[in-house]
Amino acid sequence: MKHFYFSLKILTAFFTITLFLGGQEAKAQTLAKGDIAFVKVNESTSDGFSFVALVTIPAGTQIYFTDNSWGGAAGWTSGEAHFLYTAPAEGLSLGTVVHCDETSTNNVFNVTGGGGTMVVQVIGTPNFSIAGGDQVIAYQSSTGARPANPSFIAAINTDDGGGVQLPNPPYTVLANDATGWVSSANWTLSGGSSSQGSMLPTGLTNGLDAVGMFPQSGAYVPSELKNMRYDCAKGTTGTKAQLLAKINNRANWIFDNTTDIPNNTVCSFTVSGTLPVELVQFTAKAGINGVETTWQTASETNSSHFELLHSSDEGGFKLLTRVEALGDSKTGKLYSFTHTQPVNGNNYYQLIQFDKDGIKKDYGIKTVNFKSVSKDEVLLFPNPATHSVTVTFAAKTYSKVQIVDMLGKIVRSQKIGTNDTEQKINVEALTKGTYMVELIAESEKNVLKFIKL
Repeated sequence: MKHFYFSLKILTAFFTITLFLGGQEAKAQTLAKGDIAFVKVNESTSDGFSFVALVTIPAGTQIYFTDNSWGGAAGWTSGEAHFLYTAPAEGLSLGTVVHCDETSTNNVFNVTGGGGTMVVQVIGTPNFSIAGGDQVIAYQSSTGARPANPSFIAAINTDDGGGVQLPNPPYTVLANDATGWVSSANWTLSGGSSSQGSMLPTGLTNGLDAVGMFPQSGAYVPSELKNMRYDCAKGTTGTKAQLLAKINNRANWIFDNTTDIPNNTVCSFTVSGTLPVELVQFTAKAGINGVETTWQTASETNSSHFELLHSSDEGGFKLLTRVEALGDSKTGKLYSFTHTQPVNGNNYYQLIQFDKDGIKKDYGIKTVNFKSVSKDEVLLFPNPATHSVTVTFAAKTYSKVQIVDMLGKIVRSQKIGTNDTEQKINVEALTKGTYMVELIAESEKNVLKFIKL
C-alpha cells in the first residue's frame, strides 16, 4: 500500500543561463587591419587576385577592392575601378581562400574558392587592369566606393615603381622605396600622375598587413614580375599574427613572369591561436534537481560562446547546451546550467569555449556520480502552494499526473514522459482548499496531498 506524503520544501533559487539551440541571423562584420591577406596576383593572361580570411567573416560582410592608386593626403589619384565583394550566405570560415579572377569581359569576375559575389561600383579608365605592375587594395567604407577616408584592411603592390616619373624631359624615375611602395616625397615630385605608383595605404604597415613586392634602393632597376603567390612551404599554420608576418614578407613568395598562377596551387591555411578568456573555475556537482554545473571567467576578450557537452559510461559526448559569452569584459562572469536528466551512475561534463574567430579551447571534463531518487522517493513542493506545485519522482515510473479535489473530480491532468523526473503543474486558477496529486503508474498510483492558498 502506498503512503501519503505531505512535504514542504524550500527551494534556493539560482540564476541559470541557457540558450535554446537555433539559428541566428548572421550580421555583416566590420573588419580590422590584417583580417584578410592577399596570397596570389595574376597579370599575364587575365587579371586576378586571391585572399585568405584570417578571421571568421559572417555572411553579407562587404569589402571593397580596387587597383586604384592611393596618394596619401591626396586620396585616390586615378580613375581606376572599384568593386564590392559580398561574403556568401555561409560566410567565410577561418583560413578560407577566395579567388577573384576577371573574365574576358572587363570588370566581370569569377569568384571561386570560398565564394561570394563581386560587383563593379566605379568603372575606371582604364578598367580593372594590373598588367605591367599595379596594386590591389582592400578597404571598407560607410559612404560607398572611392571614399575620402577608407578603412584599409590589406594591400599588395606588384609594381617596381618604374611608372612613376617626372612628367617633363628629361624624365627622372621615382622608384619604390625600400618597402616596395612609393614614398610620400617621390609621390609629391611625380604629381601622382601614375596609377602604377601607389603609396602605402594610410594606417597599414608593410610586412604586417601589406606587402610591396619590388622594393628599390639606389638607382632604379627593372625588377617587376607579372604573376605571384605565397609559397606554401614557408608555412600555412599559425596564429593570425604569425600568418600575416609570413604572407606579407615578399621573400616568402613564388614568381612567374609568363604564366598565370593556377588557383589550385594556392595554399590552404589553418589559423590557430590562444583564446583570450581567463577561466577561474569549472565545477559540476549533484544537486536536488539534477547536476549543477558552473564556470566563472575573470575576463573575456573576443569571446563568442560556451558549449557544455555530456556523456555517460556508455560513451559519446553530446551537446547539452550552448551559452552566449560576454564577448568583451574586464570583470568576467559566473555562468551556470542544471542538467535535469542525468543518468544513474557516472556523468561526464565537458566545457568548450569559442572565440569570435571560430577558435576553440577545451576546459576539460568533470565527473559526477549521480543517484536518482528511488521509486518510493516522491516529493511535492511548495506546500501550501499559490501559483504552481512541482512533484519529483523516479524516471520511467509514472505515465500521468493529475490533481483531484476533495469530491474526487479531476481538475488537472498531464502526461509524464518516459525519462521525466519532475512535473510542474499550474494551480493558480484553482479555488482555495485541499487537493490530491495522483501519480499514475500501470498498476498503481502514488497520492500526495497539498493545500492551495
